[in-house]
Amino acid sequence: MKPTQGKDRGGAPVDMSAAKPAPDDPQPRRTRPPASVRVREQLEHEANLARGQPLPEAWTGTLPHTAPTVSGRDADDIDQGWLTAQVLKLRSGLAAGSLDQVGAAVHDLGEAGLRFDSGPLADHPAAADFRELATLRVLQVRGRSEVREHLAVRLIELGCDPNACDDMDCTVLMYAAKFGMNELIECLLADCPELALHRLNFYGCNAAMIAHSNGNLSSLAMLESAGVMLNPPNAAIIFYQSSRERFTGVNAQEAYDQLWRLLQNTHYMNLADATGKTLIFHAVLNEDVDMVRFLCRRSDYPDLRLRDHDQKSVFDYAAQIGDEQKRKEIMAALKAQRSEMSPIREYRRQGH
Repeated sequence: MKPTQGKDRGGAPVDMSAAKPAPDDPQPRRTRPPASVRVREQLEHEANLARGQPLPEAWTGTLPHTAPTVSGRDADDIDQGWLTAQVLKLRSGLAAGSLDQVGAAVHDLGEAGLRFDSGPLADHPAAADFRELATLRVLQVRGRSEVREHLAVRLIELGCDPNACDDMDCTVLMYAAKFGMNELIECLLADCPELALHRLNFYGCNAAMIAHSNGNLSSLAMLESAGVMLNPPNAAIIFYQSSRERFTGVNAQEAYDQLWRLLQNTHYMNLADATGKTLIFHAVLNEDVDMVRFLCRRSDYPDLRLRDHDQKSVFDYAAQIGDEQKRKEIMAALKAQRSEMSPIREYRRQGH
């Protein structure tokens, strides 16, 4: 039999024996530091990276979530048969792209006071990956934008991971920016203090850049007011351009190691500068054969399809190199890398 329990749309746990608050009761909202403070902190982080300061531990996909909570029942109070039925309904709905089915399951689970990040639902063996995948799957389904947005907001409220990523490291916030889902953006900014605001995807784009490229100016305004930069600095390019002599001297290995750390888990590889050029562009323009080879051997490989603001590709610049030997070696490295491009998930599966 389906359990009954009240639900709380506010920001604090509730005693389920008490009456529900009136719909017009004021709800607490989380406050964020001013945008100028967050931008300064981000720039300081970039500067530390460029100076070779130790990098923080990479995010593992299990950040604590502190969005509005609902007091959950103990495992003994939940009918396991009913719970399994709801989990399977949600799983099959996500697989089939049925928003109605997903919505019904999410509604019933929320009514029961269950969350994806704790309690019986989080511990259910068939729901082990829901916290990371459910919101992304809903946003990827073809259907009415407002329905997907409403479901995504509800999933975040019920404890799904706000920093979940797809195979190319696109986050929930990036999907919201792409589709102009301002309600979802507001939910993430207000209720998720651990939100990875400045995260880059594999293509070197953050949420603000994605909103801009899709013409969602209101979404862009919200993100910029939260401190997300439309043209963030690339610490890897800054380090390479300011320390070129270090890559050829006796301490070359140390310089390459420092650059490797800068590129680790950051996607600075494909973050373009103000002229639209990425790190591989600068290596080619400097006719730096060793650097081009180094970049092309990395698992988070450079995207060679990119063009700068002059609509030139890295191959166009390589073809203009005057030194024939360097031109041949650089072109060979670029062509070899292009022929071996694989989805980034393949490298992760191999442990890179």
